[in-house]
Amino acid sequence: MYPHFQSDQPAPLDGYLPVENARLYYRAIGQGQPILLLHGGPDFDHNYFLPDMDRLSDSFRLIYYDQRGRGKSSGIRINLTKWNWMLRRGEGVERRGEGLYGRPS
Repeated sequence: MYPHFQSDQPAPLDGYLPVENARLYYRAIGQGQPILLLHGGPDFDHNYFLPDMDRLSDSFRLIYYDQRGRGKSSGIRINLTKWNWMLRRGEGVERRGEGLYGRPS
């Protein structure tokens, strides 16, 4: 499924987080301090980070996600003011312990 992984690398964990009017796709790999990787836009998704950023998974927990309406995430792409855009960064993704959770809507 992920042909760029060496046999000594753990397989990534992926899934979906329910948030208001959408489901956000995430992919996490590694251990250590978390790093949340935010893809650019307007039409990119997390895949352009791969496989290069995964090299950091030996030292960090990498958390990728596809923003609303991008990649594997659902939801309507919305135009945001700069202020709302900054407030929505993270789109409901929270870290509790070593897990990922969606904020209740």
